[in-house]
Amino acid sequence: MAHILIIDDDHSVLSYCNACLFDTHMLQTALSANEGLSKLVDHAIDLIITDIIMPERDGLEVIQEVKERYPHIPLIAMSGGLDTMPTDVLNAARAFGAIETLVKPFTQDLLHETIDRVLGDSD
Repeated sequence: MAHILIIDDDHSVLSYCNACLFDTHMLQTALSANEGLSKLVDHAIDLIITDIIMPERDGLEVIQEVKERYPHIPLIAMSGGLDTMPTDVLNAARAFGAIETLVKPFTQDLLHETIDRVLGDSD
């Protein structure tokens, strides 16, 4: 069972991810980049899933800081709801160090498959 931190400024996304993952993983959630990054100090995290478009600090900043301070923690970037395709934003997230990306909205199966690819089937 992996310890996963999910960072998104949308309560409904956090609730959806919690409903999808509560029985297979231990979750921490954060409504902002700063809140998420502060949770890394006190919690052993195996994986971070972060939204890209957020107020104050965006997910690219999260990825950059995690790669600098916690290079062993893999990241999945997610985005959606943009006027343009989120592909460009998610490609930038990969360039910053995200291993996988998700376009919102995503299915429970796709979320599990993406996590399994990043962490392997041992969790």
